Amino acid sequence: MERAFLVFMFDSFFFDNKRKNTILKLHPKLSPVKAAIFPIVKKTEFENMAKKIFEDLRKDLHVVYDESGSIGKRYARNDEIGTPFCITVDGDSLKNNEVTVRERNSGEQVKIKIKNLKECLKKAVEGENILGFGKIINTRKK
Repeated sequence: MERAFLVFMFDSFFFDNKRKNTILKLHPKLSPVKAAIFPIVKKTEFENMAKKIFEDLRKDLHVVYDESGSIGKRYARNDEIGTPFCITVDGDSLKNNEVTVRERNSGEQVKIKIKNLKECLKKAVEGENILGFGKIINTRKK
């Protein structure tokens, strides 16, 4: 079991030269943390909305809330631990009730209505391409 686990983990770590960080490319089902929620900046209205989303999602998914450091550093930290999706509360969130969802492997981002977020994330964790990203279940390097 130990060797199999080590081989599996070794095969899942990649260094992304473009982003200059390490990425743990686990299938979303296997990732210990399914999503991370970030306010774009430390301002009450962004933080309050992000915390509300966090409280709603944590009932059904293992998610984390992070407001420390720059958004790029928060993305990099979550790439390293294998978090497949990062959710950012930004200006559009306050205006249109949409969040930006970033997919770990490709770095692609899409806007999702907050009311649809939980359902979309659950399906994406199962491997469905519901968010419009490329093949999210293909974690292997080509």
